[in-house]
Amino acid sequence: MFDINQKLFSLNAEKVSEFKKLEEDMAYEIVELLRHSGYKYSENLIFGLSTMVDYDIWLLEKISELKFEGFVKKLWERALEEILQLSGCLRYLFFAWASATSATLKLIERYKEENRDTLAQWCKTYAEEVEIYIDTLDTLLDDETYKIIEELGIVRKQG
Repeated sequence: MFDINQKLFSLNAEKVSEFKKLEEDMAYEIVELLRHSGYKYSENLIFGLSTMVDYDIWLLEKISELKFEGFVKKLWERALEEILQLSGCLRYLFFAWASATSATLKLIERYKEENRDTLAQWCKTYAEEVEIYIDTLDTLLDDETYKIIEELGIVRKQG
């Protein structure tokens, strides 16, 4: 039986690499479909997909590096607000991407083009926000950097 906790606790570089290859291969196929669709905002959708893939890989690499408990502890102590805001952006990005991509690739029959276009444009905006949050989390999760910004008084001292 598949035990998610066991899998999360035992992530290693090899498993992360396998997942990364699989996800990149799947994304490549979707990118090809989007590029051949002729849709004027397909690059926004590609950027959104790329950002979601980058997030997945970032998350697995952090869990592999810090171990699950260490990752969660650091997020809780250093970046709770940021991770909550990131989760909202990710949900909005996925909704906008899935909706606009489904229409672009004709997976749904009825949609309003103006709605699809708006969602595709939102993909770019949400993807940019997700990238900013990932950069922020990288800063807050890095012990050396966190110590420096803590000493500068940018964040409150732990404990």
